[in-house]
Amino acid sequence: GAADAAEAVGAVPFGQLEGAPGQRPLGVGEPIVQGAQGLDDERARSCPACAYRAYPRHSPAVIMLVSRGDEILLGRSAHFPPGMHSTLAGFVDSGESAEDAVRREVREEAGIEITEPRWFGSQSWPFPHSLMLGFTAEWASGEIQLDPAELESLDWFTRDALPVLPPPSSIARRLIDAWLGA
Repeated sequence: GAADAAEAVGAVPFGQLEGAPGQRPLGVGEPIVQGAQGLDDERARSCPACAYRAYPRHSPAVIMLVSRGDEILLGRSAHFPPGMHSTLAGFVDSGESAEDAVRREVREEAGIEITEPRWFGSQSWPFPHSLMLGFTAEWASGEIQLDPAELESLDWFTRDALPVLPPPSSIARRLIDAWLGA
């Protein structure tokens, strides 16, 4: 179920933290152990010799639903299943706030300006060890201009003419479903 999926997603960064078999990436070269300083409930790994503690690394990414009246902006990536469109998304640059990343990604991928991003929710995402930070925003100005390096297609969709959507377990779909329920 959903709890098993969340546990599996949460385990991905630990595998990346531990490295390849035989590697000892932490502390003074001792094998790493579960838990920090023997605390089994700690979500970290530690070196028993020096007590160095390491937590799984996450790469923050933003995902956003942009609306314009009774339409939402959805894009299609080449790696999506046939016909599927989704909300826009991208990684947060070093030193950038999540809200600034939302504005930048929308500008880069769609060529439009948006209103102030509003927090929606988050979801752990294992590709690659990401934490997806969800936002909503409204179109402010501009005509969409597809960036072919980012997307295959990009368009405004109404409630009665939606394309194939992401699976219900994804934050992209939760953003869309929340808009549909509004």
